[in-house]
Amino acid sequence: MEIALFTDIMIQLTLGFGIGFTIGMTGIGAGILVVPSLLYIVGLPTVSAVGTGLVYSVLTKSYGAYEHFKLRTVRKRTAFYIILGGVPAVLATSFVITHLAEIAGGSFDSVLKIVISVVMLVTWTLMLRNVIKNYRKGASTKYYVPPERFPRQRKLYGIAAGLGVGVLLGSTAIGGGALIALILVTVFQLSPNNTVGTSVFIGIVMSAVGAFAYLLRGNTDVLVAVIMFIGSIPGVYLGSRTAVKLP
Repeated sequence: MEIALFTDIMIQLTLGFGIGFTIGMTGIGAGILVVPSLLYIVGLPTVSAVGTGLVYSVLTKSYGAYEHFKLRTVRKRTAFYIILGGVPAVLATSFVITHLAEIAGGSFDSVLKIVISVVMLVTWTLMLRNVIKNYRKGASTKYYVPPERFPRQRKLYGIAAGLGVGVLLGSTAIGGGALIALILVTVFQLSPNNTVGTSVFIGIVMSAVGAFAYLLRGNTDVLVAVIMFIGSIPGVYLGSRTAVKLP
């Protein structure tokens, strides 16, 4: 029994380190890597994996956001308007999902797995498409330089993006890194470093709202999230410093 417990803890610490490094370097991983890990390696039920993924995201990205604020890679005004649209969407969706899970039970668990799989597939497809598109353009990419007055159109884009990501984040724990990063690159044209820093900051705020809703309904495994977070601390530290050195 003690050996099994020790093995579980070591697996969770190792997962935390690897995912933490990815989050620190790219801003991605707190949902799109954690949820499958919690489902198929740790063995949590689907709704609990979503809730635990959100708690882990808050813990890990708190440290990541701190590192990126020090490195000055966060675009605060862009983040504000995405958060403005995202917070109510995350909160409402999280409560709806936890309520449906209580009513439908095991059948809803299967449906949620399918939704998570589709969101992951679409996200990675869009990201790969963007990488190929940028590769064909070559090194001529121009990144956004913030003016003194923040454009109205950019505010509306931010609120709309936040609403969409908020729904996905509240239902799957995916989107706080991967989708936000994709939107920041393609729609807002942020530089890679600003994309990482800004997505980490947005992700922590929106994940905290979702985690609160799942915690209230008892759909989280806080101990697993804390163990993985402890493993992620050196990973985030190394990843965030690797990010600013990479081309």
